[in-house]
Amino acid sequence: MTSLTTHDLSHCWRLTKLPEGLGNLTSLTTLLMTECRSLTTLPEGLGNLASLTTLDLTACSSLTTLPKGLGSLTSLTTLLLSHCWRLTTLPEGLGNLTSWTSLHLCHCSRLTTLPEGLGNLTSLTTLNLSQCLRLTTLPEGVGNLICLTTPNLFYCKNLRILPEGLENWTSLTTLDLSECSSLTTLSKGLGNLTSLTTLKLSECLSVSI
Repeated sequence: MTSLTTHDLSHCWRLTKLPEGLGNLTSLTTLLMTECRSLTTLPEGLGNLASLTTLDLTACSSLTTLPKGLGSLTSLTTLLLSHCWRLTTLPEGLGNLTSWTSLHLCHCSRLTTLPEGLGNLTSLTTLNLSQCLRLTTLPEGVGNLICLTTPNLFYCKNLRILPEGLENWTSLTTLDLSECSSLTTLSKGLGNLTSLTTLKLSECLSVSI
């Protein structure tokens, strides 16, 4: 099976773990595991999948951690983790994935922090953090994400401040901060975002402009 390029395990609801031998599938480019609800861990050997470009773990609701080896997937462009609501942290090594263009963490409601290395992902265009209910801050380095066009922070209800450097998001067209009810101020740099066409601030009850 070393020639396998796509492996789809979506909706295998009783699957609890993957074999270490998965790391031998070095031609694999796409790994789909949507709604593997009983999956609790991923093998460290996952980091050997040097050709992997897409990893879909959407709604793997029993997953609590990700292997450190994930930071070795230098070809990865898309990581889908939405509705992994038991996930509490992301490995620091994710900052090594400079080819990354899309990161979806919607409804990761127990996630409290993001790795500082997030600012190294300078190819990132899409960052979806909507309904990350326990997230209070963003890493300072996010201002380096100059390719971002549509960051979504909808209903990050405990997010208190936005980091400096957001004026570097010169590709930004839409910013959704709706229902960020703990947010008190907006970054001064937002005024320099000349490509911004849509700014959503509905029910940001504590914001003073």
